[in-house]
Amino acid sequence: MDGLYSMGDIYRRTHHGVEESLWGCALVYRGCVQRPYTNSHPHKPTQFKNMPRQMFGKVQSKLFPMYFALHAGSIVVCAGCLAFGAAGAGAIAKPAAVSLGTALVSSLLNLLVLEPRATEVMFARYALENAPTRDEQKIKQLMKEFGKFHGISSLVNLVSMVAGASYTWWLASALV
Repeated sequence: MDGLYSMGDIYRRTHHGVEESLWGCALVYRGCVQRPYTNSHPHKPTQFKNMPRQMFGKVQSKLFPMYFALHAGSIVVCAGCLAFGAAGAGAIAKPAAVSLGTALVSSLLNLLVLEPRATEVMFARYALENAPTRDEQKIKQLMKEFGKFHGISSLVNLVSMVAGASYTWWLASALV
């Protein structure tokens, strides 16, 4: 019975951790791609339209770090699932590693650099707006700086989503 393998063994040896990685990929997709970019968050437009701008910004400043941390953590889980499944099959495919690595670096850049800086600038602007004497020139400068960091953060988040889509494509093609 030395040369016989079960169907599960054959599947795992030929699919290099794809089955295990499906769980991680589902977590990334559901929590980090589908929810923020579909209508499954009906409260966000409602908040934006009905809350004072500064209150909305304060709420978002609490939600974004959780989102980026969830995204980075789910990518780590996804990579761990792939590595666990591929342990007996050899190396992880390069496209999968590059896609997951890009998504993780993008998420960490947002979590650790861009989002904290954008929030810091936003609160500095709020402080100037609420001050007894307003410095309109400084407020405009901070609005421009906030827009820059917010735009870069959105672009980096898009890179992370594209990398995740690339990984999902690789994952799906590995099943065929």
